[in-house]
Amino acid sequence: MKKSVKNFAKKLVVSAAYKAAEKNANSTCAFLHGQPKVPESVKKLTKYNE
Repeated sequence: MKKSVKNFAKKLVVSAAYKAAEKNANSTCAFLHGQPKVPESVKKLTKYNE
């Protein structure tokens, strides 16, 4: 029982992290120079690969 709860929680966290990275890869910063460098692994998640 504990093992299945841990596995479910792990999958939930991984899924949330992936979705957050995907959302951040497809958006820009509203401030002039507040956009940090994006890692190559996150750049692959963009909708439009340039």
